[in-house]
Amino acid sequence: MGLTVGIPRALFYYQHAPFWSTFFEGLGLETVESPHTNKEILDLGSARAVDGCCLPLKVFLGHVLHLADRGIDTIFVPKIVSIVRREYICPYFLGLPDFARHYLPNHVRILDPVVDKRRWSWQWARSFVRFGSDLASFRQAVRAFSKAQQRQRDWEAKQLIEGHELPKNAVLLLGHRYLIEDRFFSGSIFDSFSKSGFHLVMAHQLPEPVLRMYARRLQKRMFWTSGRQSLGAMEYVADHIVGVVTLASFACGTDSLVSDLIQRRARNAGVPNIVLHLDEHTGAAGTITRLEAFIDMLQRRRTS
Repeated sequence: MGLTVGIPRALFYYQHAPFWSTFFEGLGLETVESPHTNKEILDLGSARAVDGCCLPLKVFLGHVLHLADRGIDTIFVPKIVSIVRREYICPYFLGLPDFARHYLPNHVRILDPVVDKRRWSWQWARSFVRFGSDLASFRQAVRAFSKAQQRQRDWEAKQLIEGHELPKNAVLLLGHRYLIEDRFFSGSIFDSFSKSGFHLVMAHQLPEPVLRMYARRLQKRMFWTSGRQSLGAMEYVADHIVGVVTLASFACGTDSLVSDLIQRRARNAGVPNIVLHLDEHTGAAGTITRLEAFIDMLQRRRTS
C-alpha cells in the first residue's frame, strides 16, 4: 500500500490546494484532506493550543489532530516563509511544522518543505523538487511540480472577476483568505449578503499586479502580503464600492494594524465600513445581527 498524505484544510490550503493536490498526485501519492471546519475541529484545537494562539492557529491544530485521530500518520505541513518576493507573512507560519509536532504522537511524520520567495521566485521551486525527490524520482518530481504550477495558475485565473469590472452595488470583503473562505466563520457573511442585492468582492478576485500598483500609494511599504493585498484592493476600488466588511482574527497583530488602516481609508472615501472580529467564542447570532444592521444602512443609503 502506498503512502497516504494528510492535508489540513486550514491556513494556506485555501490558496494552494490545487498545487498541493496536483503535486502529490504527480508523485504517485494519495492525499486525504481533513473535512471542512466544524465545531468539533475548532474545539479540538482550542482545547490543546497554548494561550496566545490566534483563531486560525487553533483551527489549524484542530485539523491536524483530526487527521491524526483518523489514523493518518503522514501529514503535510509546509514551512511558509514568504509567498511573494520581498514580502513576508505571519511569523507563526515559519514554525508551523514544529508547532504541529509538539501536539502529535511521535509516530506521525510531518512533511515540511520550505516555501520561501523572499529573494528569488525559483527558490521555492528548487525546494519542492528537492522535497519531491525524497518521495519519488527526480524526474517525476520535476514533472509533478510543473504540472502543479500550471494547475495553480489556471485556478487563480478563474478566481478573477470577468473583465476586471466590479458588479453594481459591490461591497468589498477583506481579510485573510483562510478566514474569508472558511465558511464556518464567513458563512453568515455570504448568507446575509446573498439576498440583499449587494455583491461581495474580495481581493483575490482582483489582478495581483493591480493590487501591487495601488498599494504603492501608501506612505510606507507594506511587507505583509495579505495586508498589502487588502490595502491595495481598498485603494483600487474605494471610489466604486458602497461598503467595506473586514474580517479579522482576535489577537492577530497584522489584522489589528491593517483593519485600522482600512477603516481610515474608508472614512476618507466616505464609504461605510464594519470590522468583524472573530475568536472561538464568537457566536453566529451576534455576527448576523451586526451584518443585518449594516446591510439595512447600505440599503437606506442606496434609496435616499
